[in-house]
Amino acid sequence: MENQWTSGLCSCMEDGKSVCLTCFCPCVTFGRIANIADEGNRGCEECGLFYGLICFVVALPCLFSCTYRTKIRRKFGLPESPASDCITHCFCECCALCQEYRELKNRGLDPSIGNCNSYEPFFSSKRVEIIYTKTSQSFFIFAFLKNKFLC
Repeated sequence: MENQWTSGLCSCMEDGKSVCLTCFCPCVTFGRIANIADEGNRGCEECGLFYGLICFVVALPCLFSCTYRTKIRRKFGLPESPASDCITHCFCECCALCQEYRELKNRGLDPSIGNCNSYEPFFSSKRVEIIYTKTSQSFFIFAFLKNKFLC
């Protein structure tokens, strides 16, 4: 049995920030989604610029963005609904991007961070340790991932 999407395709108003971002700058939303779908192999900027280039040259970004919907569906075992990925993106590009953005957030992966470290524990066996150090003014959080300092 397949899992279900955590929100509907037309449930855009559940996250007003992502709706505004997607309506005014869909290349940023797409870049963030693609970064997580590719598990950090491609940067937000690279995918966002390519999406923008496709918008400018071909005017059909859905040809590229639908492939990332497929990646997300496969990662989480989601159904191809309400239609095929390509049709969903062709007719409802902004709604599809917003739904994918919400899906990642609802599953604990924050696309706005734009950093593969945010989803590292979900997609690999690497262990993240958080150490809290108190100073007189504030708390500092240091994360060590395989003996590397991440900030």
